[in-house]
Amino acid sequence: MDSQADVANAWFDMGRIKQLVKLMKDNDLSEIELEWEKSRFRLRRGAAMIASAPMPAYAPPPAALAPTSSAGSSAIGARPALAASALMVGATGLFALMGAAVKAASTLYTPGEIVMVRSVIGMVAMVLLMRWRGIALASPVPGLHLWRGVSGVVALCLWFTAIAGLPLGTAMTLNSMSSVWVAVFVLAGVLLHRRRGTQAVDHGVGDGRMVAALLAGFTGVVLVLQPTFAQDQWLHGLVGLASGVLAGVAYLQVSALGRAGEPGERVVFYFSLTGVLFGAAYAVLDGGFSAHTPRGLLLLAAIGALATAAQWKLPRAFA
Repeated sequence: MDSQADVANAWFDMGRIKQLVKLMKDNDLSEIELEWEKSRFRLRRGAAMIASAPMPAYAPPPAALAPTSSAGSSAIGARPALAASALMVGATGLFALMGAAVKAASTLYTPGEIVMVRSVIGMVAMVLLMRWRGIALASPVPGLHLWRGVSGVVALCLWFTAIAGLPLGTAMTLNSMSSVWVAVFVLAGVLLHRRRGTQAVDHGVGDGRMVAALLAGFTGVVLVLQPTFAQDQWLHGLVGLASGVLAGVAYLQVSALGRAGEPGERVVFYFSLTGVLFGAAYAVLDGGFSAHTPRGLLLLAAIGALATAAQWKLPRAFA
């Protein structure tokens, strides 16, 4: 709108308000009724301006920017950033619910037992899903699966140990530092490659805005969870911190597997297989296996289902 139209609208607005003031004096209207009349008038005026504004013409995106589908419905392909963010948020929510279930189950089972049963459920679910979707167990990148499995399962064992010995908010905060560690690792790798004059995948971490967003997100986690420590919990605190570091390493491996085109089902299967082996060994070293109760079995089933669903989302989010 031009300046003359703005002046006319402003004069019309002032004239309307003067009329409302006169109505208030003549009819003894309250101040609240006056404000209500003014608000209704402004809303009608704004709606009229929006309706009269020309709509921009739609321009389809260039072919180079259009989303492409991956080969096969189960392969991990390129996805819009919004979809990846939604997958990551969903996985984070499922992990949070799993953490609460792990805290409740830690009074009945050792961390190794929880890791083992959690992984058994995930492995069985992925075998059935891979068979149904026709995905082979053999992988062209077994080394990536091995490194992702070892780092991820050790981080998982440490995290469950921290959950058993710390307040849940504190353990969740320490593990949530994994995103900060991912940024640190990637940024260090980018700087190292720049010194060598080679290329590296920076995942956007080279952008200062991304680093600021990560730090702001972690600050929000701290403010919400409000972690606390007791004097005799420092060892479990270090265990939780180590779980966050190794989880960051594992997430980088998940990202590498996604870029390699590995199906999410295969990624979760090999991770679960590693979890069964490590979890069983940890349980034996930690005093053996515990007796089951209906409540314990229900908690273990919930942990396995939540963890499997969350792990299945991760490769797609990091692809």
